[in-house]
Amino acid sequence: LYIRKKIKERFLMANKKPVDVTIRRGLLQIGDKQPMKPTIVAYKYGIGLSTWNGLPLRELLTAEEKRAIDSGELKYGTEKLDVDLSDIQLVPSTSSVSNNVEEEQQTTDSNSENCTASSSGNDVGPNNRKRINPSEDKENPAKLLKLN
Repeated sequence: LYIRKKIKERFLMANKKPVDVTIRRGLLQIGDKQPMKPTIVAYKYGIGLSTWNGLPLRELLTAEEKRAIDSGELKYGTEKLDVDLSDIQLVPSTSSVSNNVEEEQQTTDSNSENCTASSSGNDVGPNNRKRINPSEDKENPAKLLKLN
């Protein structure tokens, strides 16, 4: 689905009518071409997987597909469309990975600060929402019985 979305976005950026991209039984069909596995589509059309937060393309290929690449039967970027797909990146680069790690550390640090602040006696939780004390006399309207 990610590859299909990126191909359609690329056509729209080029102000061209998008080619019909469908998925049938797990195979991606571009226009009237033969349906292929999404990993083969990415390889044949030269789509790098650098902005995608998943496994690298090489790890997604089966052993048979890797043998076909090594023997030269399957070549990177041999298929072309009306738009350039080569600069679509779907695999995390080293800079984006390090940025994500730094962001996670900052998020974790800020969450732990919020938790310690809330446990120090404040009635505000980590999302700046008032915590409900179950011992309060107010009844929860969602738990009241209906009397007919």
